[in-house]
Amino acid sequence: MCKSDRIKSGFVAGVILFLFSFPAAARDIAGVWLTEKDESKIEIYRQNGEYFGKIIWIRDPKKQKAVGVLTLKNFVMQEDETYEGSVYAPHLDKNVKGVITVRGEEEIEIRGYLGFFSGKQVWKRVKQAGNE
Repeated sequence: MCKSDRIKSGFVAGVILFLFSFPAAARDIAGVWLTEKDESKIEIYRQNGEYFGKIIWIRDPKKQKAVGVLTLKNFVMQEDETYEGSVYAPHLDKNVKGVITVRGEEEIEIRGYLGFFSGKQVWKRVKQAGNE
């Protein structure tokens, strides 16, 4: 292999390493997620450059009215590769500041803030038929 071929190979290898070196948080959060206590499934989708999430399934038959409720609104990726927007807090019946952090290919952390108080959940990605 001549010197120019080695340089080209090194350049290509460098580009490949660069492309695969982005942190997990840069991954797309769109998809279906199972909430921490397996109580509901939230579909996160992108619309006009922002992410939204709505309840598409809920375990408790008494809470079926919640299906279709928008629980995540206006999430946008930040420079630190977290997503910021608002989270609906049903026990308060209001939206609070929210942050989503991607913890891996199959896991996200949702954190809601109200003043000095915060709460968090870890959600697992739901495997869809044909996507496994």
